[in-house]
Amino acid sequence: AHSLEPQALIVRPAFLRRIELYDPSVTSGDLGSVPRVSGRDADLNDTNHIGLDNGFIIAASAEPRDVFLRITTTTSLTAEVSLTTLSEADRISRMRAGAMSVYFAFLLAFCLWGCVNWSVRREAIYGLFVLRLVFSILHIFVVLGPLRYFFANDLEASTRDLIYSSILVMMPLTGLFDVRLLSEFGTSRRIQKMTLGVVALTPINLMFLLQGNTQTALHFTSMTANAMMLLILALAFSARDRDKLPYGRLAIVVIRAGFAILAAVVIVPMLMFQNILNSGVSMLNIFFTHAVISTIIL
Repeated sequence: AHSLEPQALIVRPAFLRRIELYDPSVTSGDLGSVPRVSGRDADLNDTNHIGLDNGFIIAASAEPRDVFLRITTTTSLTAEVSLTTLSEADRISRMRAGAMSVYFAFLLAFCLWGCVNWSVRREAIYGLFVLRLVFSILHIFVVLGPLRYFFANDLEASTRDLIYSSILVMMPLTGLFDVRLLSEFGTSRRIQKMTLGVVALTPINLMFLLQGNTQTALHFTSMTANAMMLLILALAFSARDRDKLPYGRLAIVVIRAGFAILAAVVIVPMLMFQNILNSGVSMLNIFFTHAVISTIIL
């Protein structure tokens, strides 16, 4: 360390299950180095998180030393470790929390807009849109750290893990909104049925999860989500302006371009989680733009 100010060792993404820090400066008699624990399974204390992120506050020393991390997770083969001063880490964490708050406010505002439209028009598409945004809010809440930050000392680790995994495995249900929206444009009935068939596999994901096969459930969910997004993309490109309305052609272009981008922001992070594509953890956050894209398309 270049400063005797306490250092922040930050480990992302925030949903990693268990992170053990072995620091030779922390020993306990004959037991040698005693690990400190962070991650989704750990209770929060003053030294094992940096804002919403996993990590550790460690003492700086005039002499360099090696510390070791052991990461256990069922979800991602991607992890990123950074070391900075505690003051700088606190500044960055406040900025990230502020940006997340603004995004939450954006999603809640459009949730309200969707609820008002649904209550007035009673059209299913607005109800599904609201459910899509509610899912997005829950997804951000469990994946980016707020669930652990606010409830680590109130909910058992197993309960937090079940909530986290349940939100992930139910992700394919959001495809119902896409299918309903695209059905307004005379899309292929065959592709619609295939897409709904893939969405209907979600109970299998839940069954694996409830049986304790978390990795199998998450892996199957990843394959299901990728297949669903490819089918939805095919569905978007099957859209036709049957009535030749003045702005019909523009709508078709928006639909096709929007769903091409939407497919990319879902499929690419899935491949990153599985370490098929190599990238920094920050790139995984593009997944959460799918709510914005859905809003623009609608």
